[in-house]
Amino acid sequence: MIVAWAIGGEPFYFPNDLGFSVGGPDDEFFYIMETHIDNPTRKSDMIDNSGIRITITQSLRKHEAGMLQLGHLVGYSQIIPPGQKQLLSKGYCSEECVREGFRQSNLTEIKIIGSVQHSHLLGVGMTTRHFRNGSELKPLVDDPNYDFNFQAIRVLPKEVSVYPGDSFRTDCTYDSTTRTGLTLGGLSTREEMCLTFAYYYPRMKLEYCESEPAFDAFGIDPQNLFHDLSMLDWTNKTTVDWALSTINKGKIRQECGGEKFQHQATQFYHPTEPAHPYVPPPANCS
Repeated sequence: MIVAWAIGGEPFYFPNDLGFSVGGPDDEFFYIMETHIDNPTRKSDMIDNSGIRITITQSLRKHEAGMLQLGHLVGYSQIIPPGQKQLLSKGYCSEECVREGFRQSNLTEIKIIGSVQHSHLLGVGMTTRHFRNGSELKPLVDDPNYDFNFQAIRVLPKEVSVYPGDSFRTDCTYDSTTRTGLTLGGLSTREEMCLTFAYYYPRMKLEYCESEPAFDAFGIDPQNLFHDLSMLDWTNKTTVDWALSTINKGKIRQECGGEKFQHQATQFYHPTEPAHPYVPPPANCS
């Protein structure tokens, strides 16, 4: 993924010393624009004129930018029961994946300049958390009042350095009190996502670092898993509490890769909380 836009996004320009590479020897030679159309009432008298205008310069800039996709893998492994006021969904990017991305790219540091946090209609809060050596650093982006209609690229007030061994977690908070049935992850706005698109430099081979629950604690044949889960009574609080706790007891499945990223075996592991969670400094109000 090179460029991403969502509702509420405004024009974005890289700093003068930074840009995406186009037409270079290691670049793609064609691009595809994918547009998701939401027409729930099936109106037939609408003409779409969506598009993206990209400005290209012949003046080579000092740094080549990249985009790193973080969060929860998009698909039915993301489960949001109905009637939940503050349901937390988490997507991990492990330190092993980040370290391998640096190794394959022969880098020792990247700097994140901004990001887009993306969820769907049930999302009410999003935080992209940053960890190093067992301690939690200041969140990359923190939006406790996420609004689907305002998904602009947030330029960070100060570039954030990332080193080999750092890790991330994207936390999405959902309010599903208006839903009567189970909501799953997916491309439709009636489904859900929990993603962060981070703009950074210099570009590395790692392009995505995401996870999903492994559901191993259920002891259900994977081929029957989603059928069996969909048959549960998701309006029953006891059932919901049991299902969510069982998901959280299990491992997560980590995927990391990219077009030029050498294949790495899928990781399964139990995530741990940081030994030293981030504590925001006291407010300095006068």
